[in-house]
Amino acid sequence: MSHRRLAEAVPAGLLIVALLGCGSPETPSLDPKPFGAAVADYFEANNMGMAIREIKAGPTVDGSTANLTASCTRADVGGPNVTWTFRFEQTPDGSWKAVGHEK
Repeated sequence: MSHRRLAEAVPAGLLIVALLGCGSPETPSLDPKPFGAAVADYFEANNMGMAIREIKAGPTVDGSTANLTASCTRADVGGPNVTWTFRFEQTPDGSWKAVGHEK
């Protein structure tokens, strides 16, 4: 390849890389509201009397399962926060159900 063609090809190649992006593709961020609602249902179904105060991390989805880490407190009087990681499973209709947690 001649120097002139190389000089023309390099900027074109850089433009293509810039337009396509380099590195790993960004994962679209998920709306945490359905996961928060699933946690509220989980708390109610298990008579836990808790509420999410703040989502710390996630949700992160891996196929039909997901995780979310949240700061939780007592629903009735507030008080100290505890951080729990919740596990979710996707239902056949595409919604998410909280199926467990770890402290």
